[in-house]
Amino acid sequence: MQQEHTRSATPKRQGFTLIELLSVVAIISLILFFLFPNIISARAASNNNSAKSLARNAVTRAEIQRSSDNGKPIYTNLTPCAPAIFSELPANVSSCQVRQDENTSYVLVKSSDGAYFQFDGQQLLGPLATAPASW
Repeated sequence: MQQEHTRSATPKRQGFTLIELLSVVAIISLILFFLFPNIISARAASNNNSAKSLARNAVTRAEIQRSSDNGKPIYTNLTPCAPAIFSELPANVSSCQVRQDENTSYVLVKSSDGAYFQFDGQQLLGPLATAPASW
């Protein structure tokens, strides 16, 4: 009688070994470890750029409104930018305030990351850790 072979000479592989899975997880972990800080800093830079742009736009709009009102300051007290200048603020801007004197308009913008930016029509200050004392 011949014996039947229940096993073949070379066993079939049915999946990945534990070593293979662990090495793939380790490689993915290393990639994420090196990329994550860059992603976070890029997001913060994007928020700051948006706040800077909003500050410039707010001063420009305030000056346009002033010129249409015969050059008289409109925002003599601290005024929120929304709804006075913008209908609403972008999601990555926490707050925006505008004020004017006889010569220029000033805007203070706070990004969602907590950085402050002050713009007076000529010079942009920021990112600042706290709001300037003049505000």
